[in-house]
Amino acid sequence: MKTVQLPDDKIEIIRQNIDFRPRTELAKMVGIGTHCLYKYLNILGAEMHHEWANHDDGIDDYIREHYPDEQSRKIAAHLGIGKSTVIRTAKRLGLKKSEAFMEWMDEITKRNRDMSHCKEVYARAMKSRNESIHRDRLRMKYGMPQKLKLKVGKIMPEKAYQARWHLIHAYNYFAVEGQPYTVGYDSKTRRNPKSEKYYTNKYKFTFMEGEGIS
Repeated sequence: MKTVQLPDDKIEIIRQNIDFRPRTELAKMVGIGTHCLYKYLNILGAEMHHEWANHDDGIDDYIREHYPDEQSRKIAAHLGIGKSTVIRTAKRLGLKKSEAFMEWMDEITKRNRDMSHCKEVYARAMKSRNESIHRDRLRMKYGMPQKLKLKVGKIMPEKAYQARWHLIHAYNYFAVEGQPYTVGYDSKTRRNPKSEKYYTNKYKFTFMEGEGIS
């Protein structure tokens, strides 16, 4: 692998601190990865004490302490090495992720999968709605009666529809039949006056308490 060409000022910092330890801290100070640092230390004639070959200098100790309960990419970023190096070192040291960490990762994966599903459902609903609106506009164009309950000429713009969908699904507001710009709320709604003011000004929404909606 080709060594990254460092500017002269960074090379000079390495030269002036050639015996500085731990090496990981020197790499952070220069703003480079540990691999790159070792290559320049070798070029500058530093006494390596087999550090490069063994990935010593506290790296093993850090991985041994943090690998069971921390994400490999975060460990790699802290040490200035590749994620694959962290995993390979952990395997060499006989380390495994803790049960608590694996349960946490399973929960994160499930949450991401659920969010992805919600986005897919929303995308399908938007596509179906747009197709229905398009068909109804064609019907009106040729003098045929509408099939949609909403008046096509007054249907909400897509961004307003998305905003209302977000309020309903994220904060437990609810839609009001026949009143597309009225958003209802009740005791289960997580209200935010600043947000309501924003949506009122931007999309002309009206927020109404559930008991006042007929």
